[in-house]
Amino acid sequence: MKLKLLFYIFLFILSSCQKEIKSEKGGIDLISNVYFEASKGLDQMESFHLSKINYSQDKIIELIPDTAFPEINKHVYYINDSLYYQLDNLKNNIIFSEVSQKLKPLLVWDKKNGAIFSKEWILNYRNRRILSDTILFKKI
Repeated sequence: MKLKLLFYIFLFILSSCQKEIKSEKGGIDLISNVYFEASKGLDQMESFHLSKINYSQDKIIELIPDTAFPEINKHVYYINDSLYYQLDNLKNNIIFSEVSQKLKPLLVWDKKNGAIFSKEWILNYRNRRILSDTILFKKI
């Protein structure tokens, strides 16, 4: 009887671990760190804020800051599926249902700044070396 109960508890735990939790809204910041003379140490580093992506359900807004003045957004995009719309030119409030009617859609694969989307295979990806994050920041 106890073995049967343990088996059911195990099945319950196993099935609950496979439940997918979907985030309804949130944000992602893309930041690139460039290390100068990394072989000599990680002290000389500069960070670049490439993009800020905000999403709510199926709507995605990407804000691309100016590299000289990160407080100012250089480009604003509305991304829907594999299309994006450049919202920079709009001065008024944005109604997402009307964006596709007012603006010309462009393929997200052709976008050249901010988050870059690609269908291309990464060469030699199968031959990559798995490195833990702690190796990079282990200082001698």
